[in-house]
Amino acid sequence: MTRFIVFLLFALTTASLRAHPGHDLAEYGLTHAVTSPFHLLMIAVVGALCFIFAKLVVNARVKRVVSSAGAVALLAAAVLWLLGA
Repeated sequence: MTRFIVFLLFALTTASLRAHPGHDLAEYGLTHAVTSPFHLLMIAVVGALCFIFAKLVVNARVKRVVSSAGAVALLAAAVLWLLGA
């Protein structure tokens, strides 16, 4: 049951990764994705959700990978924001 909940939460989260309506992510290039406050917020949200998902995972190796991915996403969002996004 826990795996199903994790899968369901992840699926629902990835469905909303479009930070704002109006264009596809690749339409304006990578620069827009890493400088737009909306996209940076979504990167941070995904990072935080990775930490939440990691708490639900039983396997230690998977838990480390998911937690690490969350840390990288949060750190990336913070650094990009501080660099003047």
